[in-house]
Amino acid sequence: MAQVNGAVYTTDRHAEVDNVFGGKNKVYLAGGPGPNAGCSGNGLADGMYFFQITDPSGSTLLTPESLALRTITVLGGVIDSAAGRNTRSGPCGSRIVQLHPFDTTPSESGEYKVWFTPAASYVPGAGSHGFLSSASKTDNFKVRGGAPAEDTLIRGKVFYDIIQNGIWDPSELPLPGWEVQLDSGGVIMTTFTDADGIYQFIPEMDGTTHVITSIAPAPGFVGIEGGRWWATTMNPVSVVADVPEHVVDFGNLFFINTPGFARSKGYWHNQGEDEVLACDTASPNWRTVLNGLCLRTTITEEDPLLQAVTLFLVDENAPFSEAYAQLSNYLVDSVLGVLAYNLSSQYAAANLNRLCGALQVPTFIDRNNDDVLLQFEEMAAQTLGLLCNPRSAFTAPGQDEEWRQVIMGCLSEWDFMNSDGGSIFTRSPFPP
Repeated sequence: MAQVNGAVYTTDRHAEVDNVFGGKNKVYLAGGPGPNAGCSGNGLADGMYFFQITDPSGSTLLTPESLALRTITVLGGVIDSAAGRNTRSGPCGSRIVQLHPFDTTPSESGEYKVWFTPAASYVPGAGSHGFLSSASKTDNFKVRGGAPAEDTLIRGKVFYDIIQNGIWDPSELPLPGWEVQLDSGGVIMTTFTDADGIYQFIPEMDGTTHVITSIAPAPGFVGIEGGRWWATTMNPVSVVADVPEHVVDFGNLFFINTPGFARSKGYWHNQGEDEVLACDTASPNWRTVLNGLCLRTTITEEDPLLQAVTLFLVDENAPFSEAYAQLSNYLVDSVLGVLAYNLSSQYAAANLNRLCGALQVPTFIDRNNDDVLLQFEEMAAQTLGLLCNPRSAFTAPGQDEEWRQVIMGCLSEWDFMNSDGGSIFTRSPFPP
């Protein structure tokens, strides 16, 4: 087996070459061109590698975790990422890998040996715990000095929060390979979750503030073009390294296009009566919700003192059958070209679907057909602002033409959503 090309060596957290450290968490591994070779020097061959830490003789394994948590990827001749370990910016566009945690060496001088070998050259049971000297790069280092600095363990779980309560439940799936970053005053460390969705960082317990950020894989978080992930927990999160441990979990959901959920028009012609009846006594009551939407009728009034007659209100105290008849008659009223009424009927049906129907789940809308999702509640709030504007009382033909154009733009969005649902996205039951 061929010897590994390039160089592997230990550094401090600033990527300065070092072999003697004051604490285990201060030891980092760099890989690529030699420290004095310049970035154009001979780098490592691209691919997957394993690493281990032993005593100087190689007989005692001090990193007993599985190989999956001791995996490093080389890309472009330098270390690019690591599984199960934190990384920081290194020379030549590389990442340096924090070797901690590892057990204490039996060497009286505090000496250790780090091994680095191509995954294809690993032979279980051979050499030093599967690492062959002929196919590995090694570097010795020491950890010594006074009393070691105390550490703060920052750890947590990244999971698929199908229950959507921000708390991991054993029935919920972990999200392995998820990127998590630690920003320590502008110095960024990166790690990826293991097979159980677990990540960890181990900074010194020195009272400094650290910001932990969950980074969604492609296509990214909702809010960017194509983003389909949605964080159900706070992100990012700040912690202070003044206690032995902080636990910060990150819950996420993934959203998929679900046109079958677009059945808002089922509330017209009494088709949705059973669903509305089922939530007639729910809190908030559907009548109260509709009466807070500034729904417009087909009536227009030039006299501001009579503007109230342009608003539709369902009787909140009447028996259900009577109240639902008021709603049904309103939804099928003659249009007469009053655009605020057209918008109101679409808006009322969509809100009923959100409150009583199929959309009683987290829902996003591709409002502008630009592959950027907007939460249903945001779009609803913007529409509410339009309908509550006094100008919406005068949107019959020949009245406020400027405002009619504004209402028409919003009406087209709701009409498209309610017609075929091509713009509706709801949570996937499983991560992609």
